Amino acid sequence: HFGLKTGGTLILGPSENTGDLSSEFETIDQHWKIFKKTRDVKMPADLRMPLSNRINSTTGLRTPIQHLDTSIHEVFEQLLEKTLPPSVVVNDQLDIVHTFGDTSQFIRLRKGVPSLKLTDMLTDNLRTAVAEAIFRSSRENQAVSFSQIDSEREG
Repeated sequence: HFGLKTGGTLILGPSENTGDLSSEFETIDQHWKIFKKTRDVKMPADLRMPLSNRINSTTGLRTPIQHLDTSIHEVFEQLLEKTLPPSVVVNDQLDIVHTFGDTSQFIRLRKGVPSLKLTDMLTDNLRTAVAEAIFRSSRENQAVSFSQIDSEREG
């Protein structure tokens, strides 16, 4: 509703309806569920802004702690990008939750149904070594490293 301009057309599927917003629309075709938006109603300003830019409705100023948190987060991200080699963070199911640097030399989206599982996206030569490193690291609760792994990347 808030993304539709006044006079804009809303087309609903067979199991949908305008519900509580029926007064905001003029029916063009009831059978095909085609409606026209009748007035310009906008979402409240504090709901349209990203969370990091929230403005206090009484003072009109940004909340300092939120602004500081955003700044620290941005600096942290930039430092990690500059200092870490290409890296990935995974959850307990080995789904990728964050990447740092250019991981495209190691990770590829495969044909078929997309997967975020790290072991599904690694190049063939790295898959076994990385899976073993993650298994060993979680079992021994310590860092694991391998050297001289043959990979498909240049250099």
